[in-house]
Amino acid sequence: MVGSKGGERSRALVAQVYKEEGLPLKWYSDDYSDDLPHWIPYPGESEDKGLLIVPYTLDTNDYKNAGYQAFITPDDFASYLIAAFDELYQEGVAGHAKMMSIGLHCRIVGRPARVAGLRKFLEHIKSRQGVWVTTREQIADHWMEKFPYNKL
Repeated sequence: MVGSKGGERSRALVAQVYKEEGLPLKWYSDDYSDDLPHWIPYPGESEDKGLLIVPYTLDTNDYKNAGYQAFITPDDFASYLIAAFDELYQEGVAGHAKMMSIGLHCRIVGRPARVAGLRKFLEHIKSRQGVWVTTREQIADHWMEKFPYNKL
């Protein structure tokens, strides 16, 4: 979707509605192309203003439980999340900062047979040093403070 005209138009439309409503658009998550937040010029504004993109993911997402290629058991979901985390964690230990996004929907992961996989994953990451479990809002605040927008 990155670079597609549809994605660009959608971003511009969302930015326009936020502006019309007098609401700040702090960050946007319509991008699957990266593991770290990044800036783009703010849609419909001068290039002096940026919009932070906090990437989203489809593979480490409980929505896979909703259809084709579903995580069938809690262990399937946990194993996949743990494998993704361990790879990113090793890259982080090697000095390359990483972020792991996990898409969760209460109607999916909140089911009794599915929440066990999430619990197993959370127990796994608690055993690692330096892991920050947080929200997109907190990620956006951190990124804005540490890596402010610079005109591209």
